[in-house]
Amino acid sequence: MDTVYLLGARINGNLECRGAQVSSGNNGRALYGERMAVGGDVYLDSYPGQRSFTADGTVYLLRAEIGGVLSCRGAQMRASRTSEDGSLFAQRIAVGRDVYLTDGFSASGAIQLRAAIIGGSLELAPDRLQLDKRRLAIDATDLKVSGRLRWAPGRPVQGRVSLEGAAIGQLEDAWTDAGGATRENGYWPTGGRLRLDGFTYGSFTGVNQANVSQRLHWIRSQYRPRLPEPWESTPAERSRASGRTGDFAAQPYQQLVQAFQRVGRETGARTAAIALRHDRRKYGNLAWYRKIWDGILEYSIGYGYRIWRIAAPLAILFVAVLAIVWITERNNGFEAAQNATLLKPAPIATRCESGYPCFSALGYTIDTVIPLIDVHQVDYWAPNANTSWGSACVYIGYTGTAFGWLFATLALAGATGIVRRIDPS
Repeated sequence: MDTVYLLGARINGNLECRGAQVSSGNNGRALYGERMAVGGDVYLDSYPGQRSFTADGTVYLLRAEIGGVLSCRGAQMRASRTSEDGSLFAQRIAVGRDVYLTDGFSASGAIQLRAAIIGGSLELAPDRLQLDKRRLAIDATDLKVSGRLRWAPGRPVQGRVSLEGAAIGQLEDAWTDAGGATRENGYWPTGGRLRLDGFTYGSFTGVNQANVSQRLHWIRSQYRPRLPEPWESTPAERSRASGRTGDFAAQPYQQLVQAFQRVGRETGARTAAIALRHDRRKYGNLAWYRKIWDGILEYSIGYGYRIWRIAAPLAILFVAVLAIVWITERNNGFEAAQNATLLKPAPIATRCESGYPCFSALGYTIDTVIPLIDVHQVDYWAPNANTSWGSACVYIGYTGTAFGWLFATLALAGATGIVRRIDPS
């Protein structure tokens, strides 16, 4: 049949179009239900074992109100490639209960759910969606779902998917198939075709949930590759694509941290928090000096989440300075720093004399490298710059003190949480 017109219709009970075959007229719409109000359920699906609901054109449900469920189980929606409305245009729709796009549902054009309000759950388990990487597959910008969003497509989604500003109760996405094999990226689109900025959820649910690494890969699906896509064949297109990565957004990482913290996955939360700062340096538009400082914070103390990392460079520095100090001592490169002329014989580093503190290579290194500890060795002994080893030890001492203060400052900043409290947006 031709276009079904339900513009502004008022239906107290259910609307059943199970197994219907509808096609578009001149306006490209197969079912025109803008602003219709249905008190019960809407069935655009198939009877079990019978033919499916088929629409050769757009199912147009702008601002429709449905009191019950919207079932599109097994529906086949084939929109024109030139249609801007896509296969299912349900922007600002209000559904009291659940929405089902499952059981063999397929759409050749976009699924438009921008600013939709769903009182139950949204089941997104289509068999086939938009295959063109350049076109929109699902627009769920500012979507509101009180229950869960279940994402379980039958194959990887190639078209663009936007969840920007969407708010849902729980997210359930399938990362393994029925046979236990891993689904690459949970069948979410990659290469900058997934938009997550502003997407909020209470928690993850379902079996075989994504691990931390997989979830971070999911977030990084927002970023476009530096290499051009195959369709960017002209020199101008390839030039524009060669350096792009996409706009960095901190919110998806912060949301992931909060979700892990709610269920007590503190290790995952820390990993996500570190990834936020790492990816900001990689994908964000930071000045070169901020990138250098950010890299120091990551590899030294893990942005304050892994303070123990500072122990390794500090130990290397300590051992290196200790070795230089010990060699300098053995080559008579130290001299007494206070009242040496009043003592007979004059104190030397290699021999203790009564009335003057003995030289200790370990103590001198502690004074030089660890600023928070003072054993007073540098008060009584100093390198003799007139000797080759003493001269070298002067500069080594300056270097050791500078790096010692740097490492101590980093450790203190990490321990007090100052680094973690810096706004990474």
